[in-house]
Amino acid sequence: ANAGDSLLVSTDAELFLKGYDYDSTGTNFEWKFDSLAATTQSFKKQDDPQTTGYKPLICFGGCATKWNAFTNAELLKDTINILNVMQLYDIYQFFANTGSTYEKRMLGFKTDVLGVPMKYTTDFNKNDVVFDFPIAFGNMDTSESSYDIVIPGLLEYHHWQLRTNHVDGWGSLKTPYGTYANAIRLKSIIYSKDTLELTGQPPIVIPIDSVVEYKWFDL
Repeated sequence: ANAGDSLLVSTDAELFLKGYDYDSTGTNFEWKFDSLAATTQSFKKQDDPQTTGYKPLICFGGCATKWNAFTNAELLKDTINILNVMQLYDIYQFFANTGSTYEKRMLGFKTDVLGVPMKYTTDFNKNDVVFDFPIAFGNMDTSESSYDIVIPGLLEYHHWQLRTNHVDGWGSLKTPYGTYANAIRLKSIIYSKDTLELTGQPPIVIPIDSVVEYKWFDL
Protein backbone atom coordinates (compact mmCIF):
# COMPACT_ATOMS: atom_id res chain seq x y z
CA ALA A 1 0.00 0.00 0.00
CA ASN A 2 1.05 3.57 -0.64
CA ALA A 3 -0.11 6.92 0.70
CA GLY A 4 -3.26 7.94 -1.13
CA ASP A 5 -4.50 4.39 -1.71
CA SER A 6 -7.97 3.50 -0.44
CA LEU A 7 -9.74 0.20 0.09
CA LEU A 8 -13.49 -0.38 0.05
CA VAL A 9 -14.41 -2.49 3.07
CA SER A 10 -17.74 -4.34 2.88
CA THR A 11 -19.14 -5.93 6.05
CA ASP A 12 -21.85 -8.55 6.19
CA ALA A 13 -23.47 -8.46 9.64
CA GLU A 14 -24.75 -12.03 9.22
CA LEU A 15 -21.47 -13.40 7.92
CA PHE A 16 -21.10 -16.14 10.53
CA LEU A 17 -24.74 -17.20 10.28
CA LYS A 18 -24.55 -18.15 6.62
CA GLY A 19 -22.41 -21.26 6.93
CA TYR A 20 -19.60 -20.31 4.56
CA ASP A 21 -16.59 -22.61 4.44
CA TYR A 22 -13.55 -20.42 4.95
CA ASP A 23 -11.10 -23.10 6.00
CA SER A 24 -11.08 -25.40 2.96
CA THR A 25 -8.34 -24.78 0.43
CA GLY A 26 -6.08 -26.51 -2.06
CA THR A 27 -4.69 -26.31 -5.58
CA ASN A 28 -6.95 -25.20 -8.43
CA PHE A 29 -9.56 -24.56 -5.74
CA GLU A 30 -12.78 -22.58 -6.15
CA TRP A 31 -13.80 -20.26 -3.30
CA LYS A 32 -17.45 -19.20 -3.62
CA PHE A 33 -18.41 -16.05 -1.73
CA ASP A 34 -20.46 -14.37 -4.47
CA SER A 35 -23.68 -14.44 -2.43
CA LEU A 36 -22.28 -12.26 0.34
CA ALA A 37 -24.33 -9.10 0.90
CA ALA A 38 -22.80 -5.98 2.40
CA THR A 39 -24.78 -4.43 5.26
CA THR A 40 -22.24 -1.62 5.73
CA GLN A 41 -19.43 -0.22 3.60
CA SER A 42 -16.60 2.18 4.32
CA PHE A 43 -13.31 3.27 2.80
CA LYS A 44 -10.03 2.50 4.51
CA LYS A 45 -7.58 5.18 3.40
CA GLN A 46 -3.80 5.08 3.47
CA ASP A 47 -2.46 8.45 4.60
CA ASP A 48 0.86 10.20 4.13
CA PRO A 49 2.83 9.52 7.35
CA GLN A 50 4.31 13.02 7.17
CA THR A 51 0.88 14.66 7.54
CA THR A 52 -0.63 12.58 10.37
CA GLY A 53 0.41 15.09 13.03
CA TYR A 54 2.69 12.63 14.81
CA LYS A 55 5.99 13.62 13.18
CA PRO A 56 8.11 15.82 15.49
CA LEU A 57 8.41 19.46 14.43
CA ILE A 58 12.20 19.12 14.68
CA CYS A 59 13.28 15.91 12.94
CA PHE A 60 16.68 15.25 11.42
CA GLY A 61 19.35 12.53 11.47
CA GLY A 62 17.94 9.24 12.70
CA CYS A 63 14.50 10.77 13.14
CA ALA A 64 14.38 11.86 9.49
CA THR A 65 15.66 8.46 8.33
CA LYS A 66 12.91 6.68 10.27
CA TRP A 67 10.12 8.90 8.98
CA ASN A 68 11.34 8.82 5.38
CA ALA A 69 11.19 5.01 5.48
CA PHE A 70 7.46 4.97 6.21
CA THR A 71 5.40 4.42 3.05
CA ASN A 72 1.89 4.80 4.48
CA ALA A 73 -0.10 5.25 7.67
CA GLU A 74 -3.54 3.88 8.48
CA LEU A 75 -5.97 5.48 10.91
CA LEU A 76 -7.89 2.96 12.98
CA LYS A 77 -11.62 3.66 13.22
CA ASP A 78 -11.98 2.28 16.72
CA THR A 79 -10.58 3.37 20.06
CA ILE A 80 -8.66 0.92 22.23
CA ASN A 81 -9.71 0.54 25.85
CA ILE A 82 -6.96 -0.97 28.00
CA LEU A 83 -8.74 -2.69 30.91
CA ASN A 84 -10.81 0.47 31.60
CA VAL A 85 -7.61 2.15 32.75
CA MET A 86 -6.59 4.01 29.60
CA GLN A 87 -8.34 4.75 26.32
CA LEU A 88 -6.35 5.31 23.14
CA TYR A 89 -7.84 7.29 20.25
CA ASP A 90 -6.77 8.82 16.92
CA ILE A 91 -4.61 5.71 16.54
CA TYR A 92 -2.33 5.50 13.52
CA GLN A 93 -0.37 2.46 12.37
CA PHE A 94 2.79 3.28 10.44
CA PHE A 95 4.03 0.89 7.73
CA ALA A 96 7.14 0.48 5.59
CA ASN A 97 7.46 -1.44 2.33
CA THR A 98 11.10 -2.48 2.05
CA GLY A 99 10.65 -4.37 -1.22
CA SER A 100 11.20 -7.71 0.52
CA THR A 101 8.76 -7.17 3.41
CA TYR A 102 5.75 -5.07 4.37
CA GLU A 103 6.12 -4.15 8.03
CA LYS A 104 4.19 -2.40 10.77
CA ARG A 105 6.82 -0.34 12.59
CA MET A 106 5.22 2.27 14.82
CA LEU A 107 2.02 3.38 16.52
CA GLY A 108 0.83 6.92 17.10
CA PHE A 109 -2.02 7.60 19.50
CA LYS A 110 -3.62 10.10 21.83
CA THR A 111 -4.80 9.52 25.38
CA ASP A 112 -5.91 11.62 28.33
CA VAL A 113 -3.43 11.75 31.21
CA LEU A 114 -4.95 13.23 34.38
CA GLY A 115 -7.57 14.86 32.17
CA VAL A 116 -5.06 16.40 29.77
CA PRO A 117 -5.00 15.17 26.12
CA MET A 118 -1.51 13.87 25.25
CA LYS A 119 0.03 12.63 22.01
CA TYR A 120 2.49 9.71 21.88
CA THR A 121 4.35 7.49 19.42
CA THR A 122 5.88 4.12 20.18
CA ASP A 123 8.31 2.20 17.95
CA PHE A 124 8.00 -1.56 17.72
CA ASN A 125 10.80 -3.39 19.53
CA LYS A 126 10.47 -5.99 16.78
CA ASN A 127 8.53 -5.05 13.65
CA ASP A 128 5.36 -6.89 12.69
CA VAL A 129 6.15 -8.39 9.26
CA VAL A 130 2.66 -8.44 7.72
CA PHE A 131 3.87 -9.75 4.35
CA ASP A 132 7.12 -11.45 3.38
CA PHE A 133 7.58 -11.11 -0.38
CA PRO A 134 7.11 -12.80 -2.74
CA ILE A 135 3.67 -14.08 -1.80
CA ALA A 136 3.73 -17.41 -3.64
CA PHE A 137 1.95 -20.72 -3.18
CA GLY A 138 3.56 -22.88 -0.52
CA ASN A 139 5.50 -20.07 1.14
CA MET A 140 5.50 -19.87 4.93
CA ASP A 141 6.98 -17.28 7.29
CA THR A 142 6.83 -16.36 10.96
CA SER A 143 7.18 -12.93 12.58
CA GLU A 144 7.50 -12.15 16.29
CA SER A 145 6.80 -8.54 17.23
CA SER A 146 6.30 -6.38 20.30
CA TYR A 147 5.89 -2.83 21.50
CA ASP A 148 5.64 -0.98 24.82
CA ILE A 149 3.51 1.98 25.87
CA VAL A 150 5.02 3.76 28.86
CA ILE A 151 3.30 6.65 30.65
CA PRO A 152 5.90 7.65 33.30
CA GLY A 153 4.57 7.49 36.83
CA LEU A 154 1.27 5.93 35.72
CA LEU A 155 1.52 2.70 33.77
CA GLU A 156 3.35 0.44 31.36
CA TYR A 157 1.56 -1.61 28.70
CA HIS A 158 3.43 -4.39 26.86
CA HIS A 159 2.12 -6.09 23.72
CA TRP A 160 3.61 -9.27 22.23
CA GLN A 161 2.53 -10.98 19.01
CA LEU A 162 3.46 -14.00 16.93
CA ARG A 163 2.28 -14.07 13.30
CA THR A 164 2.48 -17.16 11.09
CA ASN A 165 1.70 -16.75 7.39
CA HIS A 166 1.07 -19.62 4.99
CA VAL A 167 0.11 -19.29 1.32
CA ASP A 168 -2.01 -22.43 1.35
CA GLY A 169 -4.09 -22.37 -1.82
CA TRP A 170 -4.58 -21.11 -5.36
CA GLY A 171 -7.49 -21.10 -7.77
CA SER A 172 -10.52 -18.89 -8.47
CA LEU A 173 -12.31 -16.57 -6.07
CA LYS A 174 -15.94 -15.56 -6.60
CA THR A 175 -17.16 -12.38 -4.89
CA PRO A 176 -20.15 -10.06 -5.37
CA TYR A 177 -17.76 -7.74 -7.22
CA GLY A 178 -16.44 -10.27 -9.74
CA THR A 179 -14.56 -13.50 -10.25
CA TYR A 180 -10.78 -13.65 -9.98
CA ALA A 181 -9.43 -16.61 -11.89
CA ASN A 182 -5.82 -16.44 -10.70
CA ALA A 183 -6.12 -16.01 -6.95
CA ILE A 184 -3.87 -17.19 -4.14
CA ARG A 185 -4.85 -17.36 -0.47
CA LEU A 186 -2.77 -16.27 2.51
CA LYS A 187 -3.77 -17.67 5.90
CA SER A 188 -2.42 -15.85 8.97
CA ILE A 189 -2.62 -17.17 12.53
CA ILE A 190 -1.87 -14.42 15.05
CA TYR A 191 -1.21 -15.05 18.73
CA SER A 192 -0.98 -12.08 21.11
CA LYS A 193 -0.41 -11.43 24.79
CA ASP A 194 -0.76 -8.17 26.72
CA THR A 195 0.61 -7.14 30.09
CA LEU A 196 -0.46 -4.03 32.04
CA GLU A 197 1.60 -2.66 34.93
CA LEU A 198 0.10 0.12 37.02
CA THR A 199 2.57 2.04 39.15
CA GLY A 200 2.86 0.32 42.53
CA GLN A 201 0.64 -2.60 41.50
CA PRO A 202 1.48 -6.17 40.41
CA PRO A 203 1.35 -6.83 36.63
CA ILE A 204 -1.94 -7.84 35.04
CA VAL A 205 -1.37 -10.46 32.34
CA ILE A 206 -4.12 -10.87 29.74
CA PRO A 207 -4.28 -14.50 28.53
CA ILE A 208 -2.95 -15.30 25.07
CA ASP A 209 -5.49 -14.61 22.34
CA SER A 210 -5.53 -15.94 18.80
CA VAL A 211 -6.99 -14.66 15.52
CA VAL A 212 -7.15 -16.29 12.09
CA GLU A 213 -7.11 -14.04 9.01
CA TYR A 214 -7.64 -15.00 5.37
CA LYS A 215 -6.51 -12.79 2.48
CA TRP A 216 -6.81 -13.43 -1.25
CA PHE A 217 -4.63 -11.82 -3.91
CA ASP A 218 -5.28 -11.75 -7.65
CA LEU A 219 -2.10 -12.52 -9.58
